[in-house]
Amino acid sequence: MTPNELREAASILLAAADGKQIQTKAPCMEWIDTSILFFNFGAQEYRIKPEPQEFWLNVYPNHVMAHLTRDNAFTAFVKGGEIVHVREVT
Repeated sequence: MTPNELREAASILLAAADGKQIQTKAPCMEWIDTSILFFNFGAQEYRIKPEPQEFWLNVYPNHVMAHLTRDNAFTAFVKGGEIVHVREVT
């Protein structure tokens, strides 16, 4: 393994030790959650499961404004629109 591959493997092992969800992927397959903490870095890929993306939209009749935080959405809100909270479903 290269130094970068070792760093990546170490970060995955530490995340697993911290209780984070680990996903695995065999060649030509989709990422899947795994509860089996047996790692074969030469045969499969691993990653820390990404957190769902979350953002807010200020929706008006003629345009939409996106915000990364709830506070920003409420600060920028103008009467005549609505605030929509969007969260990715995985």
